Amino acid sequence: MTPEEVRLVMNGWLENQSQLALVGQLWGFALALRCRVGFVSDETVGLITSDGGKVVVGLSEEGTKFKYSEMREFSELARKLDLTPEQRFASSLMLMFPPRDVGADLETLYFAELID
Repeated sequence: MTPEEVRLVMNGWLENQSQLALVGQLWGFALALRCRVGFVSDETVGLITSDGGKVVVGLSEEGTKFKYSEMREFSELARKLDLTPEQRFASSLMLMFPPRDVGADLETLYFAELID
């Protein structure tokens, strides 16, 4: 997946005002929060938390990888969780940043669209 494709997904979430869960760990900092996309630019995505806080995520760091998936790709899990048709089409996006230390694992942010 390319940064342009990430921007398209994020723009879709922005237009739909999708509620997202953001979970991740970056360089020793762990986070879990509910948010919405506030803006999308060529280099960054701005997020607004449910309490009005703001987070900006850069998309242009060299070595960053992106992966997109939809729940329907995990049909066995969807059956086990008894998901609604809408929930089965919830999308997620994973951003994997290069490690700061040689030999360390990739640092990851995981965005999941929340559908009630």
